[in-house]
Amino acid sequence: MVSTILRGGLVLDGTGAQGIVADVGLSDGRIEVVGDLSGVRAELELDVTGRVVAPGFVDVHTHSDLTCFLPGDVEDVRLAAVRQGVTTEVVDYLHALTSAGARLHGAADPSFATIRVLVCDRLELWRKRW
Repeated sequence: MVSTILRGGLVLDGTGAQGIVADVGLSDGRIEVVGDLSGVRAELELDVTGRVVAPGFVDVHTHSDLTCFLPGDVEDVRLAAVRQGVTTEVVDYLHALTSAGARLHGAADPSFATIRVLVCDRLELWRKRW
């Protein structure tokens, strides 16, 4: 039924509801079942008692949006957010990241500096015309 079971973790589902202590069954990287899986066996079983199990975190204030452009020898920096459970980032340079081939869940939230540059450049062009 499942290939991996995370046993006894505090499961937070992202809805804002209280966490529950439960087992989580996974297959092919997807959550298949959450609950009491004491009667189920899997190829890989991990005791996560005392740890939090969550489907992923959204980082709404990140400064890691350009880490995909770093050289390969700094993999710890490039993968830091993912290793901490971040699955979605709100970034300033979403277009640049996806254009560079990055595959990620994200949302663009241009910084004040980006908006200022766009507006001031256009304003300067408008002034030159008059």
